Amino acid sequence: MATGASSSRHFTANMPPPSKLELTDRVSIKRNWLRFQRQWSNYAIASRLTIEPEQFQVAVLLTCIGDDANDVLDGMRLQDKKETVF
Repeated sequence: MATGASSSRHFTANMPPPSKLELTDRVSIKRNWLRFQRQWSNYAIASRLTIEPEQFQVAVLLTCIGDDANDVLDGMRLQDKKETVF
């Protein structure tokens, strides 16, 4: 590393994110989830997202997963370690 160079990490993704999670076909939801999960895992590793803070990883996931999946999440009651999300 050159003298004076920054040692900070930067998230860069030179690849497209995974396709959004398709929820419109109820028969295929499980297959679509498994596909999204595999794509997400590969994307997170290849883009080095896995070395970023968890909060950042979650924000990227929620951005990639799509509006339909976010609507489902908004309708669920999830309990966080610190607070309840409605």
